[in-house]
Amino acid sequence: DDLVLLALDRPSLQSLLDVLGEYVTKWELQVNAGKTKIMVFNKGGKILKDSKGFTLLGGVLESVDEYCYLGISFSLNGSLKKAIERLAEKGRRGTAILRRKISANALSAWSLFKLFDSLIAPILTYGLVICAPYSEAAKVLGKAVDPKTFFKRI
Repeated sequence: DDLVLLALDRPSLQSLLDVLGEYVTKWELQVNAGKTKIMVFNKGGKILKDSKGFTLLGGVLESVDEYCYLGISFSLNGSLKKAIERLAEKGRRGTAILRRKISANALSAWSLFKLFDSLIAPILTYGLVICAPYSEAAKVLGKAVDPKTFFKRI
């Protein structure tokens, strides 16, 4: 129920939108126009004139400078810095909640690491396949929550 259309130029993207419109009409499906946005990636990170005026099913689509897709924030300049910062913050929040809920003395080291691997690591690594080429991702997420430091604080 989520879809991303990618194209190298304006006519190709409008063509893809037209095909999508025909498909949803044929199969009597609906598109959530409020969530359907246009982003034209560019080095300047600004909304370009060329990104405006795309249509789907007769409606004009909004052009945006940032969009969150499946929990990952994309920016016009292609940077994933905001996405990585948000993942790091979610990891810190999850760690704080876990620290308040458990006592290190009551659990073995194995159990503590298992909790970390089960509850915190998935938060930090969500979307990492997308972020991995970005060299700062591992550094930022590694600093956000270090398992060794995490267990010393409990």
